[in-house]
Amino acid sequence: MRFGFIADLHIDINKKRKRGDVLDVLLAQTSEQKLDVLCIGGDVSNDYKETLATVERIEQELKMPCYFVAGNHDLWNIHYPSMKTWDIYNDLKSHPRNLANGPQQLTENWVLLGDIGWYDFSFGNYKKYTVNDFIRMKMKGSTWQDKEYTDWADHAVEIHNLFLSSFKEQLVKNENKKIIFCTHVVSHHLFTVPTPHRIWDYFNAFLGSGEYERLASTTNNVRYALCGHVHFRKKVQNNNTQFICSSLGYANQWRSNETKKEMQHALTVLHLDER
Repeated sequence: MRFGFIADLHIDINKKRKRGDVLDVLLAQTSEQKLDVLCIGGDVSNDYKETLATVERIEQELKMPCYFVAGNHDLWNIHYPSMKTWDIYNDLKSHPRNLANGPQQLTENWVLLGDIGWYDFSFGNYKKYTVNDFIRMKMKGSTWQDKEYTDWADHAVEIHNLFLSSFKEQLVKNENKKIIFCTHVVSHHLFTVPTPHRIWDYFNAFLGSGEYERLASTTNNVRYALCGHVHFRKKVQNNNTQFICSSLGYANQWRSNETKKEMQHALTVLHLDER
C-alpha cells in the first residue's frame, strides 16, 4: 500500500497569496505517486465547511480514501463567531474519514489513528516564562491566534489531557497492529523552532506536547508518528518509531515559487507492507 501524508495546505490563505493551484497540484501529485490512500494532518483551511468540501473533492476525484485530522485553523470560528470550538470539532466529525471518529483499518495489519491533539506548554521556555505567561497567549504585542478564534471552554492543558487519554486508550486497543499515529500538533521536541529565539522561546509553548513523543516512542507498535502545525519538513527516528513532520505551509514560507516543487517536497509517501 502506498500511503501519502501532508499537512497545512492552508488552501484559502495560499489562494490569497496567488497559490490557488494548491489543491489541483495535490490531486495531480497524488495520482502521479499512485497513492492508495491519503491522510491530511490538519489546517486545510480557516473555514471548517471548506475543509469538509476539500476532503470530499479529493475523494470524489481520486476515488480513494482521504483521512484527516482537524488542525487548529480548521477549528477557528472566524466565519462562525457564534460557534464554540466543540461545535466545529463535532461538525468536522460528521465526515467518516475524520480520525476523531476512531481508528481506521488500512490493511489487515496496519491501523491509522489519531486526532488534532493540543498543547500543554511543555515546549515553552520555563526559564524565561511562567505557566501564567503561557495562559495569556500574548507576548511582546503578538497574540497566538487560537486565543482569538478558539473557545474550548476548558484550560489548554485539560484539552491536551483529553486527547492524550484517548490516544492511550486507542493504542492499547490496537497493540496487535502496526500503527500510524497522526496528530496535527507537534509530537516531537526536535520539530519545535530552535531556541534561544526572541519569539519562539515563548510561542513554542503552543506547538504541541512532549507527552505525545513519549507515548509514541514507548509504544512498540507505533511505526510512524505524523504531524504538522509548525510548517517544517523533518524526520526523526526514536526507537522503532519514525516521527514525520510534513507541512506544505504558507506560500511566503516556501523555498521556491513553484507549487509543484513544494508539493513534491512536502508530500510524504510511506510504503506499507500488507503482511
